[in-house]
Amino acid sequence: MAADAVERELDDLYAAPLDEFTRRRDALARSLQQADGERGAAIKRLKRPSNAAWALNRVAHAEPTMVKRFVERARELHDAQLRGGREIAGALAAQRQSGAAILDRAQAELREARGGTSDALRRKLATTLQAAAADPELSEALLRGRLTADAEAPGFAAFAADAPAKPAKTRDTGAVDAARSAVQAAKETRREREREARVAQREADRLSGQAASAQAAADAAAEALREADEELRRAEEALAELRR
Repeated sequence: MAADAVERELDDLYAAPLDEFTRRRDALARSLQQADGERGAAIKRLKRPSNAAWALNRVAHAEPTMVKRFVERARELHDAQLRGGREIAGALAAQRQSGAAILDRAQAELREARGGTSDALRRKLATTLQAAAADPELSEALLRGRLTADAEAPGFAAFAADAPAKPAKTRDTGAVDAARSAVQAAKETRREREREARVAQREADRLSGQAASAQAAADAAAEALREADEELRRAEEALAELRR
């Protein structure tokens, strides 16, 4: 069997219902045994994916663009953390949004296959996905839809708000730094908006003062016009009287 044909068979294997994995794997290994015994033996040793890994693999095969977007957002967040500044908050929000979409789809796959999900399983989905965002090898496995095991990654709650809370065993320095940078960026943005608001208020006060002065001048001019009209009326009456 040609190498590209084997790869297609492996894609089908990881995208198939989980209950069929062992049977399909063994059948593929047997078909390769005579032509390529080493490759057949390697396939025979492939581990059956965990429930969480299988669900994420299903999403990768069904929605490759969604998974690719998540991996790109994870890389953008990593680059933003290295640079620091205001970009971190936006990159973090983008990764959280794309990750949440994958989690929703993975849970739907599990509900359809298993009839439901548990808090523990949702946590495994979230931590495995976040681990894939941080680890290049896992990222590649996720993109290919060939994850096999659950993984742990502190800081996964950045996008898995629906996962049950659990104290982290180790401190995720990168996530803490990212959060601190996001807070600092938000503070700087607020200070800038506050300065803009003060400038706008001063301009409004200035314009309001000018408007008041202009209105007073207009009122005085109107009064002067009324007086001039009255004076003209009296002069015309006096002239008429003299003519008579």
